[in-house]
Amino acid sequence: MRRLLVGLLLFLSIATTAVAQSGYYYQTHFTPIANKRDQINYSIQQDDFGRLYFANRQGLLQFDGTSWDLIETPGPTFSISLNDSVIYLAGTYGFGMLTTDGFGNLAFKNLGDSLSKLSSMTQLISYGEELVMTDGKSAFSYSPSSKKLEKIATSLPVTQIGVFDAKLVAFNADTTFLIRGQGVLPPRFVEKGPWLQWSKSAGNQWIGANRKNELFQIVGGQLVPLKLDDEGYLDEARILSLTWMSDDLVAVGTLRGGVVFVDAKGRKLDQIVNFHTGLPDNETQTLFRDKDTGLWVAHPYGYTRVSPNIPFKSYNYYPGLDGTLYTSRHFDGRVFAGTNLGLFYLDQVKNFDEIVYYIKKNPDTQLTVADDRKEDKKDGDGLFSFLRFNKKDDKVEETTKEPVTEEAPEDDKKKKGGLFSFLKKNKGEEATEEKKEEPEAPKKAVVATAISKARSQIGGKKKTATAEPVMVRRVKKELQSITYVYKKIKGVEGRINQLVPINDDEMMAAGLAGVFIVKEDEAVQIYSEAVRRVFYDPIQNLILISTYRGGLLTVVNEAGKWKETTLLENVDDFIQFIFKDRTGKIWLCTSQKLYWAKIENNTLVEAGEVPIKNDYLDPVIGIDDANLGVVFMHAKGFFKLAGDGLEKFDWLGMSEPSRYISSAGHLLVSDGRFWHKMGPKTDANSAFTFLNLFDHIVSIDFEKEGDLWVVTADNNFYRIDHNKAFEANYNPFLKHIRSVNNQLLPIGTKLRVEQENSSLSFFYHQTEYSGILKIEYRYRLLGLNEQWSEWSPNNNTIQFSYLPSDKYELQVETRNSFGVVKPLESIFFTVVPPYWQRPWFYAAEFLFFAMLLFLSSRLTKSNSMVVLVLNRLLTFLTIIMIIEFIQTIVEANFETNSSPVLSFFLQVAVAFCLMPLESFMRSKLSGKGEKVDRLVQGHVSKLTRSIGKKSSGKKTVEEQS
Repeated sequence: MRRLLVGLLLFLSIATTAVAQSGYYYQTHFTPIANKRDQINYSIQQDDFGRLYFANRQGLLQFDGTSWDLIETPGPTFSISLNDSVIYLAGTYGFGMLTTDGFGNLAFKNLGDSLSKLSSMTQLISYGEELVMTDGKSAFSYSPSSKKLEKIATSLPVTQIGVFDAKLVAFNADTTFLIRGQGVLPPRFVEKGPWLQWSKSAGNQWIGANRKNELFQIVGGQLVPLKLDDEGYLDEARILSLTWMSDDLVAVGTLRGGVVFVDAKGRKLDQIVNFHTGLPDNETQTLFRDKDTGLWVAHPYGYTRVSPNIPFKSYNYYPGLDGTLYTSRHFDGRVFAGTNLGLFYLDQVKNFDEIVYYIKKNPDTQLTVADDRKEDKKDGDGLFSFLRFNKKDDKVEETTKEPVTEEAPEDDKKKKGGLFSFLKKNKGEEATEEKKEEPEAPKKAVVATAISKARSQIGGKKKTATAEPVMVRRVKKELQSITYVYKKIKGVEGRINQLVPINDDEMMAAGLAGVFIVKEDEAVQIYSEAVRRVFYDPIQNLILISTYRGGLLTVVNEAGKWKETTLLENVDDFIQFIFKDRTGKIWLCTSQKLYWAKIENNTLVEAGEVPIKNDYLDPVIGIDDANLGVVFMHAKGFFKLAGDGLEKFDWLGMSEPSRYISSAGHLLVSDGRFWHKMGPKTDANSAFTFLNLFDHIVSIDFEKEGDLWVVTADNNFYRIDHNKAFEANYNPFLKHIRSVNNQLLPIGTKLRVEQENSSLSFFYHQTEYSGILKIEYRYRLLGLNEQWSEWSPNNNTIQFSYLPSDKYELQVETRNSFGVVKPLESIFFTVVPPYWQRPWFYAAEFLFFAMLLFLSSRLTKSNSMVVLVLNRLLTFLTIIMIIEFIQTIVEANFETNSSPVLSFFLQVAVAFCLMPLESFMRSKLSGKGEKVDRLVQGHVSKLTRSIGKKSSGKKTVEEQS
């Protein structure tokens, strides 16, 4: 019996209990281990940078939104806690912490071994400035400031710990008791335990779950049960964990029923996220609410992030929708979706149980119609009246239940029913009910005899004997749940890609299936062949139909019936788009011509055509814009009507659109990053900015109230709520810096890099997990280039293959999908030249040669030619080193790398300034300069004469004299 109930529970949980078509929360799925579905996760935590940590059987996983890193631990990790910006862990190894080096690398440091030999720690929490942990038997406290570990004395075993109202509380299988904290626990707090978990909201509200799958709140200091319409679902699904998502919404994780979102204020189930609504598995291992109010759900397939705060919800998970989505329309209070298989609408379905039961009646009591109604009323006609069969009642015995699903009549629409309310039977009665034998239905004759006897007794006749009680058969229907399913409109077979309202209760559906007039849940076909485009003119009450064969058909309404008529005969081109401008002209757009016509009283008054340049035959669409007038566009440009021709122009910096579609009297144009709107002047729509989150939009429906219905190319269907506020918080940070050979560099404000290692790579990252912000980056490096780079999501990695020696400032800006620009902190660094090009090296050279010169001048007194020449050579070298030293210092303090001409003139100016210094130093360092010059000249003359003598073989006149 229980297996049957659980199976039915998981099957029927496809529906929510909301009485409105609210849609399902947006979900993002993550799988760190490919092709594996037996992952076991115990705890989730988030650090100050937004990075997530997952405690599982493998150790500790870190996730930054892009990459998964496994931090090695001595064994499985069971619990994670953040205390004073430090991540602490507990597992089979005891407990420890994460440390980081100057390069941004994380490593595990075991604290249990250094302080005391600890057994396996199953849970770790922060309590004020200290950490408290348990091994399933005892409790321990650790002070990070004093690094002291102490065992907490408790009178009872401690299997679990928690914090409730600033009090440290211990749980075990039998009871709940206070460990630390002032005051007392609320009345009946211990009695209603043992507890699984208590959670506190930002508004200081408390909610808890006990091991009996019951929810409780603290109201006015009192413990108050949170009774739900469908609490039987939680009882069968089995609660494991819970956390507040907002002051009204609570997420409850279950063992076999997914995540249940509870409206604590309305005391009802808000939504169930399980396998049927996008969750990969119904088993939830743990829950965690991140800083952006997203709910992380750990399950055997990995992790799923559910986003109740994102103002759009999915509508493609409701059952019954079949095929590839092409268009949608919110019309007449219902949601319509056109696919390649037909037209569907979302409808409310009420599920009933047909209950057959028997009532024991004393034949001495007359049975009347009034008595029948009275008895029914006693049993209850309310939504959950069948729950009274759980009570022991001598007069009522339930015998059979026959489930029936049918559409709700109009009178029943006001009734509200909970999902799985039939699961509220007492568990102890299941075995008893199975053993009950269905009583044999009494024969009509027996009942008639009983009624006859009762009437005779009422008539005044005396009872002669006490008759046996009779069993009266009763049948009633009980509303079990309200679900929403897509239903297909009969007769519409084939693709529907356009839905156009005609009046308040009629809509036109068109596509490959033909053209239909839809009213409520019925469709009447007015054209049977495939069509490209349809247009409805409410003033003339006519329909223009562009066919796939080419040409245009006109359908008019005469006496409530649609009939074809001949109006535009000369248009035999393939018409792609039709619209009407404010002057009354109807424009028919083809790939190379734009036709226009004026129609009055179903009569063609005037017509014409305008050529358009479209070499590649791209689809052409148009609009009458409030500011630009009549505008046309295709993939190669924008054109506006100027007299009898077209004029090409740029719009919002775009010479041509990246993507463009038409929707409900508007044209939507994308520049590759953001969507822009052309058409009638309307108030700003906050929901419109969310279109930037979708890569490929197939269809958009603008609802009158401001909401948007979006169909995307990946066959998703969303409704964007314009009233729901959404804060796109994001905080990118510099993750690491790498140099040559992928070497990590320290992240700091005074980064110095050798020029030979100046191939640098800066990696920025943003911990954005919703997948909708699409962060882009741009940068510039002051000292090398003043120009900003282009916006790109790939610019989070900034690489420089070579940088000359200089001082640099790296500036980075980020931009999200909503156009919000956020500058990041600048990175200042210096690329230093090789040591032989630095001032200190020239100074060392100067001192070295000066020392040699000093030694040579002091140690020798002779007039040896070798000594004198060496002295002169050292003098020149010393002067050169001094000049290089001064010039290097000057160039280091002036920007010269930007222009070689400027560098040349700077060197010339330095040389002119150093000429007096050079002469002075020459005279002081080389006092024997003239003598050296004479000796050198004499040696040169002798060498010359010797060479001349050998060449002529004769003595010169001077030699003879």
